[in-house]
Amino acid sequence: MTASKEDYLKIIYQEGGEHRLVSNKTIAMKLSVSPASVTEMIGKLKQEALIEYVPYKGSMLTDKGKEWCMKIIRAHRIWEVFLTEYLGYTLKEAHEDAHLLEHIASDRIIERLNEFLRRPSHSPNGKSIPS
Repeated sequence: MTASKEDYLKIIYQEGGEHRLVSNKTIAMKLSVSPASVTEMIGKLKQEALIEYVPYKGSMLTDKGKEWCMKIIRAHRIWEVFLTEYLGYTLKEAHEDAHLLEHIASDRIIERLNEFLRRPSHSPNGKSIPS
């Protein structure tokens, strides 16, 4: 899974794509990419069964896509806890660097970091951490 694919999944999720179709236009605006780039990536995500796509309507996450998305969000929020509590990051700084780290950290690192942090239930900004 590439960082770019993960970003697309997160945007679809954040825009309600767990329960409804999210338009390519919305995705393009949120990611600041061209409509052609969205069309190309949507094809890849559909081929990998991460989304369902309805032409001219939009995309919605499949169960597999939701699972990946929760994994990404979990990693992001665990990093935010670590960065704010142990490295003195501001919330804004933690969010920015957690976005970078969520894409490169292995499942093993995330699980060990989660254990080190004593399995926090919420990120520093109050959002729940998926289990």
